[in-house]
Amino acid sequence: PEGDAVLQVRTLELPVISPYTQRYLGYALTRGRLDAKVDATVAAGQLTADSQLKLSKLKMEVADQDKAAPMQAQIDLPINTALSLLRDSDDIIALSLPVSGPLDNPQIGIGQVINKALGKALKATVATTLTALFPVTGVLVVANLAGTPKLKFNPVTFDPGQDALPDAQTAYLDEVAALLKARPAVELTFCGRVTEADREALAGQDAEKGEKP
Repeated sequence: PEGDAVLQVRTLELPVISPYTQRYLGYALTRGRLDAKVDATVAAGQLTADSQLKLSKLKMEVADQDKAAPMQAQIDLPINTALSLLRDSDDIIALSLPVSGPLDNPQIGIGQVINKALGKALKATVATTLTALFPVTGVLVVANLAGTPKLKFNPVTFDPGQDALPDAQTAYLDEVAALLKARPAVELTFCGRVTEADREALAGQDAEKGEKP
């Protein structure tokens, strides 16, 4: 069969389709609603579909680690971190999900197709979101000692021995504040550090005051 089709979904409660997402993606949907529009074309045994998804108040958890692993590997971030970056101030996630593949190849299951497409869509949307919200200083994705990817901001630096922020760092923190305001689900951990340059600068200040370092 060949042809075009348009499918629209409005306010679908996500727990209803959780058995399917657990089967194909390895994730259970415990809360949320879906609005979607899917434009699909079938020609010469190939399916091409473009889906515009809006997920409201989504809450999900891993139900099958093996099935969830392929999508997790594509994102390069913990799934909850990625979703936090995508949630807007109304707790809505918007995704564009293109899907394509042969309909007559028994070696390619629907789970593989959706898993790969959703992983790519999440990764691309996270990258686009960060570029739009954080265009200048950037955000780095690094691996911690356990090999788990995490989000890391560039450090906030002070001049040695000083407690006042340089203008450039103030502008940088304004960008961080804008990101946190736009994505309230994102949480940051701050770690203060003192360098040898700080110690030397403070020792010099004490010496000028006639105090012992």
